[in-house]
Amino acid sequence: MKKIILGLGIAVATLFSCSSDDANSDSTNNENESILGKWKLVSLIENNEQKILDDCEKKSIVEFTETIFVNKLTSNKDGECKLDVAGNTPYKIKNDLIIFGNETDEESPTFSLSNNRLTITYKVIEDGDEPLVEIFERTTDDFFVEAITPEITGITKDQIKGGYNLVFESENGEVIALDDCRKKTALEITDDVFKQLYFSGSDVDNCGNGGLITGSYIIQNSSLLVKANDGDFETEVTFEEDLLIFTEKVEDDEIYVEKWKKTTEDFPTIEEEEEEVTIQSPIVGEWQLISILNKDGKEDIQECEELNTLTFESNGNLKVLTHDFDSSSMTCEGKTTQSTYTVEDNTIKFTVNGIESTTDFSYDSEKDELTIIGSEENSSVYKRK
Repeated sequence: MKKIILGLGIAVATLFSCSSDDANSDSTNNENESILGKWKLVSLIENNEQKILDDCEKKSIVEFTETIFVNKLTSNKDGECKLDVAGNTPYKIKNDLIIFGNETDEESPTFSLSNNRLTITYKVIEDGDEPLVEIFERTTDDFFVEAITPEITGITKDQIKGGYNLVFESENGEVIALDDCRKKTALEITDDVFKQLYFSGSDVDNCGNGGLITGSYIIQNSSLLVKANDGDFETEVTFEEDLLIFTEKVEDDEIYVEKWKKTTEDFPTIEEEEEEVTIQSPIVGEWQLISILNKDGKEDIQECEELNTLTFESNGNLKVLTHDFDSSSMTCEGKTTQSTYTVEDNTIKFTVNGIESTTDFSYDSEKDELTIIGSEENSSVYKRK
């Protein structure tokens, strides 16, 4: 690349140069009076070859005030006109030289004026290089102003809240025909909850439940991130007139599109058949606490604790009856806690107030005793009642 003192590409190097207090001491108002005003770039000669200016470069304008050179050169970047160089720098005229900032005479370009045309010739600093010549015509046009790209603010909850019915589906560009049951598929978005209820079947009076998706969601720009009961997913959200459009990328880069139309109908209710739970395990039954062993194997049962019982029901319900000694009444006070449980191998998983916990157990079939291994290596031994 040829090194030019102050061409289009490197003019910014001197835009903010400071001039001395006597910057115009070598010139008079008469010497630079004819160069004053705005000039539009009309021609560029580099290495003795005429360069064809594109539409963006033709928007380049410079202006000479009495003491300041205003430089706004434009170029095409990614299909849009952008300011390539923009700034102000002090200058002075000395004979046929334009001295920008603190440049020396040897570094400064020359200029000439003819028929409302300004020609500026920049010198070179490497042997073998040719001068760069810029030709301007006087103009009254305004300086180029870059178009402001609107800030992407994304979607908001207020935009997407409401009830919807499914009106369109496609997969990889192929439209999926919606039968009457599928058209009943509903979507509801509130401030905090995302719900989708799919219907299936061909009998519109007896549509089957195709699956309920429900969970919380968050918005990131134009994406909806849903933490649902059957797994998390993300979908891009756009709008088309009165339609809400979900575009989701699934496995193998497949594109799945759903279009939803707003509705004033209530979200449909379904009667979910409760799945009957039958637990087949030797722990099913009612158990009486007979002993508590510490980590050293010694008994550590407290007063009233021998009244404690566990009841494991085959339907997955668990009742825990515990007792504490009440010194004021000198009696054992009982308290019952109910929860649900499941059994896997030698582990009991139980849920109390939505909080899941696990504990290990062992069963002695000969003694018909159940040992619950608790925290800190304590063990509670129960006998079937």
